[in-house]
Amino acid sequence: MKDLFSLVICTFLSIFYSQAQVHTYSQDNGSYEFERTAQDVYRIEEVLWTEDFAEGIPATWTNTNYDSGLNLTDAMWEYRGVSSTPDNTLGSIGNCINPGTIGGDPILSPSADNGFLIFDSNYWDATEGDCGVFGTGISAAPHNASLTTASFDFSETPYLAVEFSQYLKNFDSISKIQVSVGGGEFLDVFINQFTGSNAASPRDMRVRKNISAFAGNQSNVKIRFTFEGTYYFWMIDDIQIVSIEQNNLAISSPLHGALDIQGPTDFEDYLGMQYFKYPNTNEVELELSARVENRGGDTQTGVSLVTTLSQGGGELNSTSSGVALLSAEGIATFVASSILLPTDIGTYDLDYSLIQDQEDESPEDNEISKRIEVTESTLARDEGVADSFFIPAAAFNEIPYEVGAVYVPREAGNQLHSISAGVSSSTLTGSHCYATLYGFSIEEGVSLVPIATSALQVVQFFHLNNFGDEQMMVFDFDPPIELVQDSSYLAVVGTIDTPNEVTFSMSGEAQALTTWARFNDSGGVPNVTYLSRIPMVRMNFDQITNVEYGIDNPDIITAIYPNPATEIATLEYELSQRSELRVGLCDIQGKYLEDLYFGEGKSGRNQLMINVSSLPSGVYLVRLNSELGKLEKRLVVE
Repeated sequence: MKDLFSLVICTFLSIFYSQAQVHTYSQDNGSYEFERTAQDVYRIEEVLWTEDFAEGIPATWTNTNYDSGLNLTDAMWEYRGVSSTPDNTLGSIGNCINPGTIGGDPILSPSADNGFLIFDSNYWDATEGDCGVFGTGISAAPHNASLTTASFDFSETPYLAVEFSQYLKNFDSISKIQVSVGGGEFLDVFINQFTGSNAASPRDMRVRKNISAFAGNQSNVKIRFTFEGTYYFWMIDDIQIVSIEQNNLAISSPLHGALDIQGPTDFEDYLGMQYFKYPNTNEVELELSARVENRGGDTQTGVSLVTTLSQGGGELNSTSSGVALLSAEGIATFVASSILLPTDIGTYDLDYSLIQDQEDESPEDNEISKRIEVTESTLARDEGVADSFFIPAAAFNEIPYEVGAVYVPREAGNQLHSISAGVSSSTLTGSHCYATLYGFSIEEGVSLVPIATSALQVVQFFHLNNFGDEQMMVFDFDPPIELVQDSSYLAVVGTIDTPNEVTFSMSGEAQALTTWARFNDSGGVPNVTYLSRIPMVRMNFDQITNVEYGIDNPDIITAIYPNPATEIATLEYELSQRSELRVGLCDIQGKYLEDLYFGEGKSGRNQLMINVSSLPSGVYLVRLNSELGKLEKRLVVE
């Protein structure tokens, strides 16, 4: 299974607005909704032990904290569960939280709904007053808090790793994992690298550490989670110990542009950004690289990256990198020779694969494939279909906002006719969106003055994207905008409504500092944050049709009866051919309530019985989403 979590760079970058206003950019200011479960996060490996804290801190664990004088204190690791106080909807509850809130954001681990653990240094040091008022709480910092497991017997396991989910924020502290064997000294095996004042991890970060050198073939092994220092917090969840293979390479972050995944350092770097849709006006040189990690227990030799460009199953070109060795836990970027992308309109497959001298025991994570499309007039950063949705943080729930991507048109004479963008299935129909083009540079940031803004558009049901969809709203510019060759722009989609009404579709992992969200509060200077995923926001250099899947779709015929209904309503639908089908129920505002059917839609006439007896009286929307198009029918419940 491919590693679904991004390697995220959390360095903060201070740059300027074009009107000389200083601003510090943070990352994400929100989270991403994925179609995944805890099983998606965990690799397919033998799990030796796991703990999701559904029952709190295990009674066999040791929970201690010492002050600077090595005296035991009251400051401990705490459990946040469904019925605990505070419960698992809150993170830190110290004095350094957003004004007007009772607690910070919790961890976004796969099983956070049944509880997680936190060491809340901020809370123990200062529970009230302004942030910066130190030492007034139950147990003043610095803290030395440790949470130690019971003993494990790994005498039959030579290669193993510990994995866990975490969310942390650092001021002047160290958070680390330690291992003790046979009752001996606890040795550091992992130290978080989020150093510096106010550095923070993503809320859904997954950590994996190979501990074979410490615990392999050992009995009486204990693992300790230690927080040392001052502020802010460390949350952990979903810990597991897995038996790992002796030989196992894994590939991630495949790139076909020269810009490193960690982001640009100057304007020249933006010229190397990768796109997934290119206009067919000139040949594009694909500069190929990927991140390779040795997740096994032994050094791997003869490691090389092979890249292949094909179309319709036929190979067009293939290149490879040099050969190297990669030690256990080693991570390296392998660069293959570049390939020219043809100008013929169509879809091309780009495959990345690894070879090594040893026989890999988990070959399923040695390959990654991507699709690149050559189009008539569209330039797109996103990977094609919605794989996630951006959910702004609670602090921005009432603030209109925009999301977008940096673009650098490489040709002279381009005109921007429109921007196309995707909204998520949780967006309320009847909401309003628009598109805007800004100037952008790494030195000056996002211009406060837009180059152009489209007219408002009303979101219709056929615009909404579920996972795997590619329904695009098209925002025209009349007249078209003259673009300057090799100049950088930020193309965005925005809403005059709020995240409670509108959320936007994402597709693919973003190269750092190339995708952005902008929250337009009334304070004057907007809050701008960079994103770790790519908004589905595209540039169109010619006229694009805004396709609407209307009620008169000839491939789908529907009827609902009785209507109004009190107990059972029958949805009768006829499909012109077999199609994957999803039938959903929404309220009259378009908010998705539940799936009524998800699976194969057979050709011909079909019926679906809908039990409405438990629904409050009112008007509802029944939506059909299929490969043949989308339809919507009103259903009245009495």
